[in-house]
Amino acid sequence: MDDIDQRAEFVQMTKDEGLDLHELWVVYKTISGTATIADVSLYWGKMIMLPQSERDLLWLAASRMRDPFFRHFKSAPDDA
Repeated sequence: MDDIDQRAEFVQMTKDEGLDLHELWVVYKTISGTATIADVSLYWGKMIMLPQSERDLLWLAASRMRDPFFRHFKSAPDDA
């Protein structure tokens, strides 16, 4: 898949799943993503292209957010 197609699929998946871009960026940063939130926003808005490694990490972050376990964990009450 080329870089344009990868971005298009990523953007569509985030829209279809209703993923919040800021939350996605936070997850992406926890798995060693290096792009800023501004860079990710520009990438999502089709204004810049990120390096392959960063695109792959964004896809991984989005996949984790789609996982039912992650959604359950994220919505768990803060009873500590």
